[in-house]
Amino acid sequence: SSAWTMVWDCTAGTFHWNYKVDETVHLLEGAVTVTVNGQTNTLRAGDIAFFPAGAVATWQVEHYVRKLAFCQKPVPALLGVPLRLARGILKQFRKGMTLVRDLLAEPPSQAEEKRDALIPSRVRIRS
Repeated sequence: SSAWTMVWDCTAGTFHWNYKVDETVHLLEGAVTVTVNGQTNTLRAGDIAFFPAGAVATWQVEHYVRKLAFCQKPVPALLGVPLRLARGILKQFRKGMTLVRDLLAEPPSQAEEKRDALIPSRVRIRS
């Protein structure tokens, strides 16, 4: 998927917007009344809202609004499962490579050998 962030602002007016990508907005200034699927909400500075790809919204801006938008193209459902599977296989491969690297690592350092020498391997009791 590809993603991007942008700052957007608008003066007073009403417009319809068809979301072609997933968009999360954080209102920075002003307010807007948004209607999606017959449901109306007023967003004010500090509010966060999510609009999924395919949503159709009517934005009504009374004075001014400024938002930070995080946009992302959704991954098609048919690609989601193979993508997660490939990521899982890659994760397991990396774990295996780490294990091999650790097994082939250099012998213990001198500091580790000195520390090990302080730990008695057998205890002698004298009478």
